[in-house]
Amino acid sequence: MSDISAADTSHRAILAQIDRNIAETGKLLAEQSKLFAEQRKLAAEATKLDRDRNAMPWQVTAALVGSCGAMIAAGVALTKVLGL
Repeated sequence: MSDISAADTSHRAILAQIDRNIAETGKLLAEQSKLFAEQRKLAAEATKLDRDRNAMPWQVTAALVGSCGAMIAAGVALTKVLGL
């Protein structure tokens, strides 16, 4: 009879260990999912920063062209006002 209860206790210990392993695996999978989400977020941010860095020369060029056009228009208006 003691052999049966010892075996039963052993099986319960094994089942308890399996339950703990399943719970730990679930926690690790949840943590992994959070890390993957953070990695995707950081990759998207890096892509945006890279795109902004590549677009900067064009933005500066557009601003310079616009300011040069405004300066020419202001010069033309000044010459009309002064009657030159």
